[in-house]
Amino acid sequence: MGTGSLITGEQQLSKSNYNHKFILADTGTVIEAMASIDKFDGMTCSPTADGSTLKKGRLYVWHAGDAAWKDQANPLHTHSSVDQGGLLKDILIANDPYLWKITDTDLIYQSSSGSAPIFANTISGTDAYRSIATAASANSAGTYVAGGLRYDMAFKLYAHFRATMTSATTSYTTRAGFNMEHAHVSAGAAKKLGIEACDACNGVNLRVVSADGTTRSAANTSDDSSVEAVYKLIFDPSIPNLSYFKNNGSATIKSSNMPTSGTPDRSNAFIMGIMTTTGTARTMKIQGLRAYGTMSSDSSQWV
Repeated sequence: MGTGSLITGEQQLSKSNYNHKFILADTGTVIEAMASIDKFDGMTCSPTADGSTLKKGRLYVWHAGDAAWKDQANPLHTHSSVDQGGLLKDILIANDPYLWKITDTDLIYQSSSGSAPIFANTISGTDAYRSIATAASANSAGTYVAGGLRYDMAFKLYAHFRATMTSATTSYTTRAGFNMEHAHVSAGAAKKLGIEACDACNGVNLRVVSADGTTRSAANTSDDSSVEAVYKLIFDPSIPNLSYFKNNGSATIKSSNMPTSGTPDRSNAFIMGIMTTTGTARTMKIQGLRAYGTMSSDSSQWV
């Protein structure tokens, strides 16, 4: 009987054979220190405590050719073949009916109010960005919009963007987020998740906004809305809460008035916009955006 053979009858087994027939359960450090002669292809272990590479609660199989324990819970995939978790195109095709996603280039609709703002794509020195510059006229507003397909608020939503929300923190309104109002539209209770800033809402600083269809509320932050930064919004309807991050700072977590079901309006699934309420222009700059969610139907029918 070889070291990897099935037991076919009463046989005398060595220590190594016995170890090979069971899932080894010891600390990661002890398992890592096992002699090579005691390890065979297909041997399995489940550490009871972390070692330097083996982690508690995971299942590993010994690969003699690579002289390594292979993590069965978190194997490395390149998606370059069927053996590597399947080709990426197959994953995208299989998940296309379910995955809602946009980038900054999907903010293709332009909503204006008052004197026409200027929407532009700009390369300036070493910087490149999309921008909205309001006119130098009171109540001039512009909003970039991603619309059309809708996500389901019963599932997680994620947004990650780099932006300067406003060039000045007086006489202004600026907004970004899921189903948020366009910059010139009065606040309402339709289901939404995002950030905003204005003279009458936390002054120079941003605040985190949500509404559940009945009540709209906000949690103030101390983050200056005129500073270029990276922002994250992570919505988990199972808790439910909305976590907001600026750069690598601590989270502001909002748990009141969370929308845990429903869909956005097709006209503002995701928006980024700005308005001036004085005779001086205000500018928003957007260097990038990624947002993800789940399509509003899991039956392969986009509704």
